[in-house]
Amino acid sequence: MDRPLDFKRIYMDWAATAPLCAEAASAMRPYFEVADNIACNGNANSLHREGRSAFSAMEEARAQLARTLGARPDEVVFTSGATEADNAAVFGLTLGALDARRKAGKTPKHPRFITSAIEHDAVLQPAQHLRALGFEVDILPVDRNGFVSVEAFRDALEPDTLAASIMLANNEVGSVQPVREIAQVAREAGVLVHTDATQAFGKLPLDLTALGVDALSVSAHKIGGPKGVGALAMKRKTPFRPFMRGGGQEAGLRSGTQNVAGMVGFAAAARAVAACET
Repeated sequence: MDRPLDFKRIYMDWAATAPLCAEAASAMRPYFEVADNIACNGNANSLHREGRSAFSAMEEARAQLARTLGARPDEVVFTSGATEADNAAVFGLTLGALDARRKAGKTPKHPRFITSAIEHDAVLQPAQHLRALGFEVDILPVDRNGFVSVEAFRDALEPDTLAASIMLANNEVGSVQPVREIAQVAREAGVLVHTDATQAFGKLPLDLTALGVDALSVSAHKIGGPKGVGALAMKRKTPFRPFMRGGGQEAGLRSGTQNVAGMVGFAAAARAVAACET
């Protein structure tokens, strides 16, 4: 009787999550040593030596990640992942824009938000919550190939439109949206734009300034970094109302004791990805 073939399973679903890369694992290893690891694993908000050491590691990770995103270090806000970053962008930019208009004496009668039908639920569900809060939400359709039309976006703009979120690369069909063109149209109308760049990171060049968006979201585990850490890259002085409040960490934009080990691993994975692109 013939023996069954011994097939080796090959994991290819990197769109769901990528295996932890050697660079990230190596960078994080000191943070998981049981004995005496407080020397590098202190609270980055503490003023003692251990805290300052953790703070330095965090800020170096921020600077490294910023370089891969075409952003300044002070434009990178670390989060618990892309879901939080997307939520922060949808609520933070929309409510921040509303605050800015109110301050300027231009309170919109029917504040609006625009997104597309193929966004991740991390954008679509916050958008639905905006609707429950009384905002108008315009959900743009896509064509048969999964693309959002720039003209459809332009037509959806209203004087009371505050913000929009259009993903860069779709997580199911891979369509790459014309985000740069959409951002240009939005900028001319005074509308803030966020893009969920989670699936694009590591596959397409990312540059916050070149894309012309006000904010973009990324996640570590899509590029070989650890799960549980992501980032919102956001241009300086962008109107933003934080929804994670508490200790004032991340320049007051995202409170909560920082995951320094995750940040270091994220930066190492991003650096490894950037090296492969050059």
